[in-house]
Amino acid sequence: MWVDELEPALESALTDLERCVRLQQQGWRQDRESWQQQLTQAQQREAELCAQIEKLVIQLNSMDASPERNPLV
Repeated sequence: MWVDELEPALESALTDLERCVRLQQQGWRQDRESWQQQLTQAQQREAELCAQIEKLVIQLNSMDASPERNPLV
């Protein structure tokens, strides 16, 4: 009889636990998707900056080194 009295409480607790786990997993999935999107954007920005740096280095290397003809030197 004692087990019969506890069974509904245990079932309710288990149901609550399962609900909490599902909610936590959903939050983790959403966080992961957000972080993945941020990572992708950061990688794209990094690639753009690397290309821009490479372009500037080539431009700088092709400039005339004489101070009279190049204000950067």
